[in-house]
Amino acid sequence: MSNKITKISKLKNIESFMQINYLKGFKYIDKVGEILNLYQYESGAIAYDMSPDRLIIPKPIPQITEMKISNIDFWCHYIDPKNLGESERIFIAEAEKILKIINPEKATRIGWRNYYVYELRSKPNNLNSVMKLNTATLQELSLQKELNDSTKTSVKVKLLKKKSGDEVVLFFDLDVYIDKRFELQEALKSFNELKSSIESTKILDFMNEIIRYIEKQK
Repeated sequence: MSNKITKISKLKNIESFMQINYLKGFKYIDKVGEILNLYQYESGAIAYDMSPDRLIIPKPIPQITEMKISNIDFWCHYIDPKNLGESERIFIAEAEKILKIINPEKATRIGWRNYYVYELRSKPNNLNSVMKLNTATLQELSLQKELNDSTKTSVKVKLLKKKSGDEVVLFFDLDVYIDKRFELQEALKSFNELKSSIESTKILDFMNEIIRYIEKQK
């Protein structure tokens, strides 16, 4: 029976990171109060950590675990995100608010990184090795490739044992990104292109190939 993954949503997405990089974003230093006002609780309390390099806000809204604003990027971290569409919608909404306040110049990069886990049906003998070579073992597999004319991906794969029980999972660190200078609104719209790349058959085919290889190892 084939155990082929047909959709990326079939994998457990444990963490997600979305980021837009830009030029001339130093105005965030002058606008910290205005940014924090967006996320202050009705009680008047707000948790944050400020330095000359960045502003970090934990749990600015319930769906976002952590938010970072600096002179070069805006970044959001999710734990156990609901789905890619929801993560994209939330990120775009918050990015538009922040970018309107700090008014940076051009975007230089957008990136979307996801951690996926797949529970293996059988446990390999060597938990420290993704692949066995004649004279060594490969503990982490790393791949970089172009998905289309603009979008690139970096994928890392590890074998991990769960903290409880004997279950073994394949850990996929999937990072898709576009490196180029473009207008801020164009950059935000291009996150939908990253989403399509994450869901693409090229990504799924690679993951399925790795899964088949590992599950054949005895």
